[in-house]
Amino acid sequence: MDEKVIKGGEKLSFNEKGQTTGIQYALIILVIISLIGSWMAVYYAGQTSVPEDLATKSDIESLSSSMSSKINSLSNTLSSLSDSVSNIEEKIGAVSGARFSTSVNSPTVGVGETAEIKATVTNTGNESGTESFTLTVGGEEVSSEEVTLNPGETKAFTFEVEKDQSGSYDIEFDGSVGTLTIQPPIEPHVLKMGYSRSVHNAPFRMAKNYLPETMTVEWVDLGEYGMGRAAALAQGMIVGYSSSIPYFITMLEDDVPVYLLMQTAEGGQAVLAREDSDIQSVEDLEGKTVSAGLFTGTHLFGLSALIEKGIENPMEAINWKDFKSPEAAVIALKEGKVDATIVWEPWASRAIAEGWGRRVPGIYDGAWGRASQGLFMYGPYIEEHPQAVQAWVNTEYEAQQYLIANSKGKGEGDVWLQETMEVSGMDEPTASAALQNAWVDPEAGPSGGPPQVPKLEEWYAMRDLMYEVGMITENVSNETIRSHIDLSYLSNATGKPEDELYY
Repeated sequence: MDEKVIKGGEKLSFNEKGQTTGIQYALIILVIISLIGSWMAVYYAGQTSVPEDLATKSDIESLSSSMSSKINSLSNTLSSLSDSVSNIEEKIGAVSGARFSTSVNSPTVGVGETAEIKATVTNTGNESGTESFTLTVGGEEVSSEEVTLNPGETKAFTFEVEKDQSGSYDIEFDGSVGTLTIQPPIEPHVLKMGYSRSVHNAPFRMAKNYLPETMTVEWVDLGEYGMGRAAALAQGMIVGYSSSIPYFITMLEDDVPVYLLMQTAEGGQAVLAREDSDIQSVEDLEGKTVSAGLFTGTHLFGLSALIEKGIENPMEAINWKDFKSPEAAVIALKEGKVDATIVWEPWASRAIAEGWGRRVPGIYDGAWGRASQGLFMYGPYIEEHPQAVQAWVNTEYEAQQYLIANSKGKGEGDVWLQETMEVSGMDEPTASAALQNAWVDPEAGPSGGPPQVPKLEEWYAMRDLMYEVGMITENVSNETIRSHIDLSYLSNATGKPEDELYY
């Protein structure tokens, strides 16, 4: 697809126009009338009149034979007529020329910001053609473009528009319609956000660098386990945080008005044992003492793997020790107080780098996938400050894209690596190993990028397992989960319609 940029939440609107002429349609009608007229003439000319009182057996037999012949003739004529119409339709279709369909999006930006209005033109006909297409915004012409396309070809345009007045402006692109929404400036605003040092949260932490000048962030450190951040959000002490998905589902069970705005991470979990341990696989954990943050997303991965290995009641089959931080869980393993631990990055790679820890394979066996973390925000805050929420989602997405573009194999220029080193205090090899283990494809590294959208079937499977192992007492419905996912802000940030944001 060609794309052209023209200086000058998303819902696609479609319009189509073609170049089949009225003469062609008239030709079809005339030929059909002619064929019908010819048949009528043949039919009536062949009618045989036989008075009833003069009819003989011979007459009746002759008339029957004659009518049979006429019926066969009529059948042949109708068949010929059908073939003729089909031939005409085929011939007319062959010369129907170009047909154009258009689409246009509906962007939302702030006053003085540049809005990107994306439009497409597609030739759905079977011949090349040329047409002029005009974009208007708020009744004012922005651009007029002449387009020549081959059959099946699409041309994309990006029109850049700025408005200094807030409000809604109608967009028209040759029949396709949309709306440009210009939001007023954001008033001075402080976002209180929960903080985490997980390697997944580099975009979350770096988003502050992309916020509008009127917005600042106040980080609230509530520990590395998400339960503290979830509790603070439920009470309105913070307005958002990035953390494990099970806390979100638990809050839904308790009717907390929390919403997922984007999925932020996959992978990064690990089962750790000491180098001198006889634990070689996940099933070897049965009967052992294992440290973990109970009912975290990482713990749930471990439970899923244990069930897959035939351990039907893993909460009872293992002596679980609940530690309030991943550091404490790892230290307990190092000091021999537990046989294994289930943690996430960067703590797993730190233990390995220190020479005493090793990964036990199988953490993802039987799992729903690797969805693990999301950006969650408090419903009342979203309702009261939609512009601030949009600004945050925009900036986290921008930070994410910047990190992806400037990571993987760039050494000192690998900003994701440098951020991880700064936050965790790890050296470069250890931080690099942590990042490699934090993505679905370890070879791709963070350059593969985290997903921004949820794989709902994975979330539903996660919910089912939470219910099975007693993490929730009521099986939160699919509809409840879906109704607390709001992708409109991500739609505006990415320029994609919401229905394209699901896997």
